[in-house]
Amino acid sequence: LVLEPPPLVLDTPAPQMVRVSSVRVRLARERSLVTAIEIVSPGNKRGKELENFRQKIHHMRQTGVHVIVVDLVRRGTRYLAANDPASPYLVTVTRAGSSRTEAWPIGLRDVLPRIPVPLLPSDADVAVDLQAVMTSVYAEGRYANDIDYSSAPPPPPLSDEDATWVQARLAESAT
Repeated sequence: LVLEPPPLVLDTPAPQMVRVSSVRVRLARERSLVTAIEIVSPGNKRGKELENFRQKIHHMRQTGVHVIVVDLVRRGTRYLAANDPASPYLVTVTRAGSSRTEAWPIGLRDVLPRIPVPLLPSDADVAVDLQAVMTSVYAEGRYANDIDYSSAPPPPPLSDEDATWVQARLAESAT
């Protein structure tokens, strides 16, 4: 058997990095959505995108989906319309059918919490250690190579105490 060369050879496009802004927990057979974990982006906190994000969260809640929102973006307006705690970061868990939202206000110097991920009513919550997840993502994504925290302070301005803490951490990491 003699193989003929292909009539055309094309360059294969390089893979592109895609940001995942949410994680979905679905039932295997039905593929129905059980829990959505939304990772807030800067766009989710301003203008039309903020309104779209609020509608998306509302729609998921109306359709019986548990919703977890991880907001580690300090500037902009949060999706919560009321009772927004004054903290730079916030993680919320809203269980399907509930009118209440569990919230973890987080300061810059705080360790990220372990949070419950609700599943089906017959299943126990699964605990997720957000600090371990973020530490892993930061290391595997090599963000230390892309982000220079020493070049300029991040917006919005930090409190004096947080700025001092950041400077100490940067000095530690330089040694």
